[in-house]
Amino acid sequence: MTGRALGAPMHHVRQFLYQSGGVRLTPQTRSERHLSGSEREEISRGIAAGESARQLAKFSW
Repeated sequence: MTGRALGAPMHHVRQFLYQSGGVRLTPQTRSERHLSGSEREEISRGIAAGESARQLAKFSW
């Protein structure tokens, strides 16, 4: 796709990307709405201990 847009053979594009260090992606961040690993662990332990969803929610906030 990039080769066609530039009018260059794909092997030239690949060689350039290889020599220049490739494509640098922006670091991805999680939304604040997603649970963190520690929050997931806390919920898992609560479920294993037999706590209800209401009890788990009470301690999350």
